[in-house]
Amino acid sequence: MRKSIIKNKRGEGDILSEETVKLIISVVSISILLLLAGSLFYMFIKSTDIKKADATLEEIIRISDTLKDGQVGRVIISNPRGWYLLGIEDKLCICENDVSVPCDDGKAGVCRDVENAEVSLTFFYPYYLEGIHINDVIELVIVKSEDKSIFVRAKYEDFIIARDFLDDKFIFTEGEFAMKDYILNYVNSKKMVPIFIGNANIREEYKLDIRDDEVEKQIFNHFQRYFKDSDIKAVQVVVNTFGATSTLFSSGFGYSNFFNIKLGEHNTEERSGHVISGDIYVRFSK
Repeated sequence: MRKSIIKNKRGEGDILSEETVKLIISVVSISILLLLAGSLFYMFIKSTDIKKADATLEEIIRISDTLKDGQVGRVIISNPRGWYLLGIEDKLCICENDVSVPCDDGKAGVCRDVENAEVSLTFFYPYYLEGIHINDVIELVIVKSEDKSIFVRAKYEDFIIARDFLDDKFIFTEGEFAMKDYILNYVNSKKMVPIFIGNANIREEYKLDIRDDEVEKQIFNHFQRYFKDSDIKAVQVVVNTFGATSTLFSSGFGYSNFFNIKLGEHNTEERSGHVISGDIYVRFSK
């Protein structure tokens, strides 16, 4: 039988059979093929996810384009799993990651031009996300409001009753007001003050400087009567400031099965003329 000689580092010869050399070559070849197959599979998955993102975004925009001012639509989305629906620079995007710039390079996501696209604040453990994580089969509510296209992760029926509650008028001590106007007026009549000043790695949180227990009691009483036959059990008013979300006041507590409806903005002068700007949301939870 022929022998193959392979020199070791010391120049000494190790005699291996031809079959052993062939086995080594085969193992190396198979390893290279597996790596190549893995790379091709990854490219296929990426390509498939991009196609799914494109199809999902097209369906969302198709439904949105059918709506007129004040109308509400919905669409069920589930793909691509683990990606994000984001509103970025007058674009609606589905991106592989939670990003702050458009991901329309055809590799990390897809985007479409949608003026005044507003994707509602959602909770994605352990923080709030200005966007929607597609981590399951989810129901997306689409609202046309004046010149805005608003996208909210919520069950359609829950969203409708919550929106009607905010639009409905109630009798308060000061007179009759739409609930959303009353909440906004109350919050904007106060200043927000920091309750925790963090370092470079910890966010700041805020609260109303002076709470009015009577005002909040009236809001909660109306809420409880309005939703007594509903699955919605708690309401909170929160403000999202510099990426940190603080609860201003609450009738209850819950981090699951909830959605946010944006009411408006809060601006207040802080130390040295610094302006703290925050988006005010009402959070409804089951």
